[in-house]
Amino acid sequence: MRIGVPDYARAFWWCLTAAWKSIFEKPGRPSLIWEKIHQPPDRGRFPPRVFTEHTLNEFHQGMTFKCRYLGNIDKGWVIHHLRRWTPSRRYQLDTGFGARDLRAHHRYRPDYVLRALVKICTNLLIHLAGPELVNLQSFPAAVGYVTDGRRLQLNMTRSGFVANADLKSLDCPQGCHRFFLRHDKRFWTGVLVFFGGRLGAMVSFPGPPLPEWLSAAITVPFNGANRPWEVRTSTLIIPTREMRVEWNDMQQLMPSIPQKF
Repeated sequence: MRIGVPDYARAFWWCLTAAWKSIFEKPGRPSLIWEKIHQPPDRGRFPPRVFTEHTLNEFHQGMTFKCRYLGNIDKGWVIHHLRRWTPSRRYQLDTGFGARDLRAHHRYRPDYVLRALVKICTNLLIHLAGPELVNLQSFPAAVGYVTDGRRLQLNMTRSGFVANADLKSLDCPQGCHRFFLRHDKRFWTGVLVFFGGRLGAMVSFPGPPLPEWLSAAITVPFNGANRPWEVRTSTLIIPTREMRVEWNDMQQLMPSIPQKF
């Protein structure tokens, strides 16, 4: 019996699909084995990205594949394209000379992102004002949203990741995160700048004002755990410039990371 290229591709895909799924279904013993590339080539192409050492007559679901990668985020890029590839349709990946640029794939659930943003803000309020003033009784919608994802419907056009260009005016120092909180008209708004300005987000949620201040700026070093936090509070409502919420354009969100899909 003669095996053509389409038959070989279908058999390869059938076994490879079981291998990448095993990462999630059998994390203790996956069939996809990661091999780290420690140095990208100065010229020419990378070695084969995904391959198997088994011959065609040994193909079966559960056989091992090897996958080469540069960094942990590169693993997500590989899995993303393995999910999309099927032999029944043409699927062309970019090929070319080896590059030192990071290739990244971003996959997230917006509802989890919003819950995480509200959690960061409520934790900051608890840190500054204490659990006596910030708790489930005083902030029922926000705290309930963090714990079970209910009680709050956030507007995704006004909460989420923000365009990186809008973060420059917030002057986040390198090696730090910087967070801004303010209360206005029964709502708290948090503007969050991460990793020295590489990524930012904002979120608004209902809650009562605090008795001693209405706005705060918190600078948190992430390089050097012993460095103190810098906290400034004010009884005035100190606005930040208008922020543009963006969920999809990663070039706008994280221009410091080269994007290629």
